[in-house]
Amino acid sequence: MKNLTLPSADWLQKIKHAADLHAQGQWEAARAAYLELLVAQPQNPHVAKLLGLLEIDAGQPAMAARLLDLSLSLQPDFGTAMQLADIRLQLGEYALAKASLTTALAMQPDSLDALHKLAVSLDHLGEYEEALALQQRCAERAPDNANLHYNRGRVLHSLKRFDAAAQAYQQALDLNPGFVAAAFNRGNSLQQALRLPEAIASFDLALQLQPDNANFHWAKALAALLHGDYANGWLHYERRWKRDGGETQRSFDVPQWTGREDIAGKTLLIHCEQGFGDVIQFSRYALDVIARGGSVVFGAPRTLHPLLQSMHPAIKTIIGNAEHPDFDFHCPVMSLPYAFSTTLDTVPAPCPYYFADGALQAAWAHTLGPRQRPRLGLVWFGNPKHLHDHRRSIALVALQPLLELPLDFHSLQQESRAQDEEALAALPQLHRHGASLTDFSQTAALIANLDLVVTVDTSIAHLAAALGKPVWVLVHAVPDYRWLLGRQDSPWYPSARVFRQKHYDSWPEAVAEARDALAQRFCLTLE
Repeated sequence: MKNLTLPSADWLQKIKHAADLHAQGQWEAARAAYLELLVAQPQNPHVAKLLGLLEIDAGQPAMAARLLDLSLSLQPDFGTAMQLADIRLQLGEYALAKASLTTALAMQPDSLDALHKLAVSLDHLGEYEEALALQQRCAERAPDNANLHYNRGRVLHSLKRFDAAAQAYQQALDLNPGFVAAAFNRGNSLQQALRLPEAIASFDLALQLQPDNANFHWAKALAALLHGDYANGWLHYERRWKRDGGETQRSFDVPQWTGREDIAGKTLLIHCEQGFGDVIQFSRYALDVIARGGSVVFGAPRTLHPLLQSMHPAIKTIIGNAEHPDFDFHCPVMSLPYAFSTTLDTVPAPCPYYFADGALQAAWAHTLGPRQRPRLGLVWFGNPKHLHDHRRSIALVALQPLLELPLDFHSLQQESRAQDEEALAALPQLHRHGASLTDFSQTAALIANLDLVVTVDTSIAHLAAALGKPVWVLVHAVPDYRWLLGRQDSPWYPSARVFRQKHYDSWPEAVAEARDALAQRFCLTLE
């Protein structure tokens, strides 16, 4: 900092006046007073800091960060560096927060607060090993601090050390039994460790502390469904609308059908939510509504209309948001399992319940020509915008063991990924039909001409299975709830076979198992 003239009495009075306005919450007046002082002495770190603190209180964190950064550049100060780091953490500017905390630690290397916040910044930046080392160092210095154990758990979870993460969260809970975030995140870690009964118990604890938290209900629903506890799963799944990132629940002038109302002689509007795969899987319940004497109107994207209509001639379809005919009840498609009190033993599996268009099927038969070898459909990636796409999609090169088999391979991908182009160029045996797969009806007709489909967990898995086509599904070690655990079959799809990762995020074993099964099914000799 450059030398400043000693403040005059008038200067001190102006500082006091600005501070008084600040204390009274008169943000505009205080800001004007501080700015007058800063203009007079633009290299005064004290004024820059005071104005920065005002902007914090006034709800202007970005401006506060600029001013505190100015103050810090004029005069190194531990407190200013920490305040700047706090703002940058608040703004999600983790790289800048890391820089501020590094500055703070240069002045006070043993500051527990600075070390802890640096670890938090590193966690958000994906520098997990460095973050863990700092968190462990902090926890050793303050073993009775629940927050330190909690944040250590966060880093361990990011490192996929789920058992250790759950233990860290438990240490936080032992120190603070009301630490609801620790209970919730412990459940998440236990679920990733496939310790589902313990995960559900942890979600129950979180719900005891915050009974109306929709995120906790959602988490318990998914864990219970994955565990096969459909009674509890569907019940808590009904709280999905208010969870963070959830879809907006549509409202109608008629009541939602809960399964308890007599539907005979009534019309039910089933309306879509979530993804295509969800709609394909749960649209089967329209047949149960009809079996009870009800009529069905299905609000869905146009691409699904022919397949929905193929289920039953009485099913009417409309565009999702179009003006709809009169109806007596409505029901979101994902609420139908709850309405029918579905358990593992009562899953309706009338497969096939979708049927490919005959003319389209014949056209594809002509396009494909005479059958030379068994025909295999292949899907290796889904919508990249899906929250868990990184856990379900596979690099095409990872499927090389399958593609080396003497089979006739057909890509069912509508689009291609840039990362696969090099691999595709080296795979002339993989026929690509993306330009012709303009909707689900075309894809269904192509699938009808194949012998088997191998796919990751996408809508095509559901489509092929709904058509009754043999479909082999490659799933993550911690799969989507509908594939359950510890079984090769699916209660939802009699023609499905599930190939599971043996290790978290590792596909080679599942792919090798599928390769061996293909060789056995089609009587192929493996080299």
